[in-house]
Amino acid sequence: MAYTDGNFKAKDIEEYLESYQNKKTLNMDEIWDINLFFKIALIERVREICMKIYISQMQKLKVESIIERLVENKKKDELKFGMQGKVFQNYGENSFAFIEYMAYRLRKYGKKGIAYLNILEEEIKKQGLSLQEVIKKEHFDIALKKVAIGNSIKSIHALQRMNFSEMFENINGVEEILKKDPSGIYENMDYKTKEYYRNTIKEIAKRTKISEIYISNKVIELASKRRKRKKRKSHWLLFNHGRN
Repeated sequence: MAYTDGNFKAKDIEEYLESYQNKKTLNMDEIWDINLFFKIALIERVREICMKIYISQMQKLKVESIIERLVENKKKDELKFGMQGKVFQNYGENSFAFIEYMAYRLRKYGKKGIAYLNILEEEIKKQGLSLQEVIKKEHFDIALKKVAIGNSIKSIHALQRMNFSEMFENINGVEEILKKDPSGIYENMDYKTKEYYRNTIKEIAKRTKISEIYISNKVIELASKRRKRKKRKSHWLLFNHGRN
Protein backbone atom coordinates (compact mmCIF):
# COMPACT_ATOMS: atom_id res chain seq x y z
CA MET A 1 0.00 0.00 0.00
CA ALA A 2 2.79 2.40 0.97
CA TYR A 3 4.98 1.44 -2.00
CA THR A 4 2.30 2.27 -4.57
CA ASP A 5 0.76 5.19 -2.62
CA GLY A 6 -2.52 3.29 -2.56
CA ASN A 7 -2.62 2.93 -6.36
CA PHE A 8 -2.36 -0.69 -7.47
CA LYS A 9 -3.73 -3.19 -9.97
CA ALA A 10 -4.45 -6.92 -9.90
CA LYS A 11 -1.09 -7.68 -11.52
CA ASP A 12 0.72 -5.66 -8.83
CA ILE A 13 -1.01 -7.55 -6.00
CA GLU A 14 -0.25 -10.90 -7.60
CA GLU A 15 3.44 -10.04 -8.05
CA TYR A 16 3.81 -8.74 -4.49
CA LEU A 17 2.14 -11.82 -3.01
CA GLU A 18 4.30 -14.15 -5.07
CA SER A 19 7.42 -12.28 -3.90
CA TYR A 20 6.23 -12.38 -0.28
CA GLN A 21 5.79 -16.14 -0.48
CA ASN A 22 9.47 -16.54 -1.32
CA LYS A 23 9.98 -15.78 2.38
CA LYS A 24 6.80 -17.16 3.95
CA THR A 25 4.03 -19.27 2.46
CA LEU A 26 0.53 -17.95 2.99
CA ASN A 27 -2.20 -20.43 3.82
CA MET A 28 -5.42 -20.52 1.79
CA ASP A 29 -7.46 -18.47 4.27
CA GLU A 30 -4.81 -15.75 4.29
CA ILE A 31 -4.73 -15.57 0.49
CA TRP A 32 -8.51 -15.59 0.18
CA ASP A 33 -8.88 -12.79 2.75
CA ILE A 34 -6.34 -10.54 0.99
CA ASN A 35 -9.16 -8.77 -0.88
CA LEU A 36 -10.95 -7.89 2.37
CA PHE A 37 -7.79 -6.69 4.11
CA PHE A 38 -6.76 -4.53 1.17
CA LYS A 39 -10.15 -2.83 1.37
CA ILE A 40 -9.75 -2.32 5.12
CA ALA A 41 -6.26 -0.88 4.59
CA LEU A 42 -7.52 1.49 1.88
CA ILE A 43 -10.42 2.68 4.02
CA GLU A 44 -8.03 3.22 6.93
CA ARG A 45 -5.75 5.20 4.61
CA VAL A 46 -8.67 7.41 3.56
CA ARG A 47 -9.55 7.88 7.24
CA GLU A 48 -5.99 8.97 8.09
CA ILE A 49 -5.93 11.49 5.24
CA CYS A 50 -9.34 12.85 6.23
CA MET A 51 -8.11 13.25 9.80
CA LYS A 52 -5.15 15.31 8.56
CA ILE A 53 -7.49 17.45 6.47
CA TYR A 54 -9.72 17.93 9.51
CA ILE A 55 -6.74 19.07 11.59
CA SER A 56 -5.78 21.53 8.84
CA GLN A 57 -9.31 22.91 8.87
CA MET A 58 -9.14 23.31 12.63
CA GLN A 59 -5.91 25.28 12.16
CA LYS A 60 -7.76 27.62 9.81
CA LEU A 61 -10.51 28.15 12.38
CA LYS A 62 -7.81 28.88 14.94
CA VAL A 63 -6.34 31.50 12.59
CA GLU A 64 -9.78 33.10 12.22
CA SER A 65 -10.09 33.22 16.01
CA ILE A 66 -6.76 35.05 16.33
CA ILE A 67 -7.50 37.41 13.44
CA GLU A 68 -10.82 38.60 14.80
CA ARG A 69 -9.33 39.24 18.25
CA LEU A 70 -5.95 40.79 17.36
CA VAL A 71 -6.36 42.31 13.90
CA GLU A 72 -10.06 43.16 13.77
CA ASN A 73 -10.23 44.03 17.50
CA LYS A 74 -13.75 42.70 17.83
CA LYS A 75 -15.54 42.91 21.14
CA LYS A 76 -16.16 39.72 23.10
CA ASP A 77 -19.84 39.59 22.18
CA GLU A 78 -18.94 39.97 18.47
CA LEU A 79 -16.51 37.06 18.32
CA LYS A 80 -17.47 34.17 16.07
CA PHE A 81 -14.47 31.93 16.79
CA GLY A 82 -13.14 33.14 20.14
CA MET A 83 -15.38 30.86 22.18
CA GLN A 84 -13.85 27.78 20.54
CA GLY A 85 -10.44 28.26 22.15
CA LYS A 86 -10.62 25.00 24.13
CA VAL A 87 -11.29 23.03 20.96
CA PHE A 88 -8.18 24.46 19.31
CA GLN A 89 -5.81 23.56 22.16
CA ASN A 90 -5.25 20.04 20.80
CA TYR A 91 -3.80 21.35 17.53
CA GLY A 92 -0.28 22.84 17.43
CA GLU A 93 0.08 26.51 16.57
CA ASN A 94 3.17 26.16 14.39
CA SER A 95 1.95 23.61 11.88
CA PHE A 96 2.50 24.47 8.23
CA ALA A 97 -1.28 24.65 7.71
CA PHE A 98 -1.56 27.25 10.47
CA ILE A 99 1.34 29.34 9.12
CA GLU A 100 0.23 29.17 5.48
CA TYR A 101 -3.34 30.22 6.24
CA MET A 102 -2.27 32.91 8.72
CA ALA A 103 0.02 34.48 6.09
CA TYR A 104 -2.82 34.33 3.54
CA ARG A 105 -5.28 36.05 5.90
CA LEU A 106 -2.86 38.75 7.08
CA ARG A 107 -1.95 39.72 3.52
CA LYS A 108 -5.60 40.41 2.82
CA TYR A 109 -5.49 43.21 5.43
CA GLY A 110 -2.73 45.12 3.60
CA LYS A 111 -0.86 47.63 5.80
CA LYS A 112 -2.93 46.64 8.83
CA GLY A 113 -1.57 43.11 8.71
CA ILE A 114 2.10 43.89 7.89
CA ALA A 115 3.26 44.13 11.52
CA TYR A 116 1.70 40.77 12.37
CA LEU A 117 3.09 39.23 9.18
CA ASN A 118 6.61 40.39 10.12
CA ILE A 119 6.26 38.76 13.53
CA LEU A 120 5.11 35.52 11.87
CA GLU A 121 8.08 35.56 9.48
CA GLU A 122 10.50 36.18 12.35
CA GLU A 123 9.13 33.20 14.30
CA ILE A 124 9.48 30.98 11.24
CA LYS A 125 13.11 32.06 10.74
CA LYS A 126 13.86 30.82 14.28
CA GLN A 127 12.97 27.34 12.99
CA GLY A 128 15.45 27.66 10.11
CA LEU A 129 12.76 28.19 7.49
CA SER A 130 11.36 31.01 5.40
CA LEU A 131 7.70 31.84 4.96
CA GLN A 132 7.83 30.95 1.27
CA GLU A 133 9.34 27.54 2.06
CA VAL A 134 6.55 26.79 4.52
CA ILE A 135 3.87 27.85 2.03
CA LYS A 136 5.40 25.67 -0.70
CA LYS A 137 5.62 22.69 1.66
CA GLU A 138 1.99 23.11 2.70
CA HIS A 139 0.77 23.42 -0.90
CA PHE A 140 2.82 20.35 -1.84
CA ASP A 141 1.33 18.44 1.09
CA ILE A 142 -2.19 19.39 0.00
CA ALA A 143 -1.43 18.10 -3.51
CA LEU A 144 -0.11 14.82 -2.07
CA LYS A 145 -3.26 14.36 0.00
CA LYS A 146 -5.44 14.86 -3.08
CA VAL A 147 -3.46 12.28 -5.04
CA ALA A 148 -3.36 9.78 -2.15
CA ILE A 149 -7.08 9.94 -1.42
CA GLY A 150 -7.86 9.74 -5.15
CA ASN A 151 -5.62 6.67 -5.52
CA SER A 152 -7.23 4.99 -2.53
CA ILE A 153 -10.79 5.50 -3.75
CA LYS A 154 -9.91 4.31 -7.28
CA SER A 155 -8.21 1.23 -5.84
CA ILE A 156 -11.28 0.38 -3.75
CA HIS A 157 -13.33 0.39 -6.97
CA ALA A 158 -10.60 -1.62 -8.74
CA LEU A 159 -10.73 -4.29 -6.03
CA GLN A 160 -14.45 -4.72 -6.71
CA ARG A 161 -13.67 -5.60 -10.32
CA MET A 162 -10.70 -7.90 -9.71
CA ASN A 163 -11.08 -11.64 -10.29
CA PHE A 164 -9.74 -12.90 -6.97
CA SER A 165 -10.75 -16.48 -7.74
CA GLU A 166 -8.30 -16.51 -10.63
CA MET A 167 -5.64 -14.73 -8.58
CA PHE A 168 -6.16 -17.21 -5.74
CA GLU A 169 -5.38 -20.13 -8.06
CA ASN A 170 -2.34 -18.37 -9.52
CA ILE A 171 -0.59 -17.69 -6.20
CA ASN A 172 -1.90 -20.54 -4.07
CA GLY A 173 0.89 -23.02 -3.27
CA VAL A 174 -1.62 -25.81 -2.63
CA GLU A 175 -3.11 -25.32 -6.09
CA GLU A 176 0.31 -25.65 -7.73
CA ILE A 177 0.99 -28.89 -5.90
CA LEU A 178 -2.42 -30.45 -6.64
CA LYS A 179 -1.91 -29.76 -10.34
CA LYS A 180 0.78 -32.45 -10.15
CA ASP A 181 -1.98 -35.06 -9.71
CA PRO A 182 -0.43 -38.11 -11.47
CA SER A 183 -3.76 -38.90 -13.15
CA GLY A 184 -4.00 -35.38 -14.62
CA ILE A 185 -7.63 -35.17 -13.52
CA TYR A 186 -7.36 -32.35 -10.99
CA GLU A 187 -6.23 -29.69 -13.45
CA ASN A 188 -9.27 -30.33 -15.67
CA MET A 189 -11.83 -30.02 -12.86
CA ASP A 190 -14.26 -27.09 -12.58
CA TYR A 191 -13.71 -24.43 -9.91
CA LYS A 192 -16.25 -25.81 -7.42
CA THR A 193 -14.70 -29.27 -7.41
CA LYS A 194 -11.19 -27.87 -6.99
CA GLU A 195 -12.46 -25.74 -4.14
CA TYR A 196 -13.91 -28.85 -2.47
CA TYR A 197 -10.51 -30.57 -2.66
CA ARG A 198 -8.64 -27.53 -1.34
CA ASN A 199 -11.12 -27.07 1.52
CA THR A 200 -10.58 -30.71 2.49
CA ILE A 201 -6.83 -30.07 2.75
CA LYS A 202 -7.51 -26.91 4.73
CA GLU A 203 -9.68 -28.83 7.20
CA ILE A 204 -7.00 -31.51 7.65
CA ALA A 205 -4.35 -28.82 8.22
CA LYS A 206 -6.45 -27.12 10.90
CA ARG A 207 -7.26 -30.43 12.60
CA THR A 208 -3.69 -31.78 12.59
CA LYS A 209 -1.80 -28.46 12.95
CA ILE A 210 0.29 -29.48 9.92
CA SER A 211 0.94 -27.08 7.05
CA GLU A 212 -1.28 -27.20 3.98
CA ILE A 213 1.80 -27.43 1.75
CA TYR A 214 3.11 -30.49 3.58
CA ILE A 215 -0.27 -32.26 3.37
CA SER A 216 -0.61 -31.43 -0.34
CA ASN A 217 2.85 -32.80 -1.08
CA LYS A 218 2.12 -35.91 0.93
CA VAL A 219 -1.11 -36.78 -0.92
CA ILE A 220 0.63 -36.28 -4.28
CA GLU A 221 3.45 -38.51 -3.08
CA LEU A 222 1.00 -41.24 -2.00
CA ALA A 223 -0.96 -40.98 -5.23
CA SER A 224 2.24 -41.20 -7.29
CA LYS A 225 3.16 -44.47 -5.61
CA ARG A 226 0.07 -46.02 -7.20
CA ARG A 227 0.77 -44.58 -10.61
CA LYS A 228 1.01 -47.99 -12.18
CA ARG A 229 -2.65 -48.58 -11.34
CA LYS A 230 -5.56 -47.07 -13.22
CA LYS A 231 -5.69 -43.26 -13.37
CA ARG A 232 -8.98 -43.17 -11.52
CA LYS A 233 -7.42 -45.15 -8.67
CA SER A 234 -4.39 -42.86 -8.35
CA HIS A 235 -6.63 -39.79 -8.38
CA TRP A 236 -8.88 -41.35 -5.72
CA LEU A 237 -5.77 -41.66 -3.54
CA LEU A 238 -4.97 -37.98 -4.08
CA PHE A 239 -8.18 -37.06 -2.31
CA ASN A 240 -8.75 -39.88 0.17
CA HIS A 241 -5.32 -40.62 1.63
CA GLY A 242 -5.27 -37.21 3.25
CA ARG A 243 -8.75 -37.57 4.69
CA ASN A 244 -7.96 -40.96 6.20
